[in-house]
Amino acid sequence: MLEKKIEDNARTYALTRQWVVIKFTPRGEKGWPDRIFINREGIHVWIEFKQPGEEPEPIQYFRIKQLRKRKCHVHWFDNLHDVKTCLTHYDLGEHHEKPFMCCSNSARNQPCGCSDGSHLR
Repeated sequence: MLEKKIEDNARTYALTRQWVVIKFTPRGEKGWPDRIFINREGIHVWIEFKQPGEEPEPIQYFRIKQLRKRKCHVHWFDNLHDVKTCLTHYDLGEHHEKPFMCCSNSARNQPCGCSDGSHLR
C-alpha cells in the first residue's frame, strides 16, 4: 500500500471517530510529520506516514525528537493497522500510562515511546 493511501485511510478512520485532522505542510521547512490529529479531549498527535518497510529520513527523525522533547505525541507508521491501534489508545486514555506498541517498530518489539522517543536512534 502506498504512503498516500495509508495516510488517506488513516484520515478517514480518524474523522469517523470525531478527530480533527490537519495536513501539516510548512513552507521552507522539511522533515515535519505529515498530519496532526486532535481528539475530542484536545490531545494532539503528530503522525509521519511511510511506505511499508520504510523508515523516516534523518531529518524526519530529528523533527520527531525535537517535538518529543517538547512533550508532543509523535509517531510514524508504515501501515494502517498500527495507526488505528495508536489512535484507539489515545481515545481510551492509555497514552499517559506507559509507552505502547503502536508504530511500525512494534514488529521489532520496540515500544513506540509516546513521550520518551526510546526507539529513535
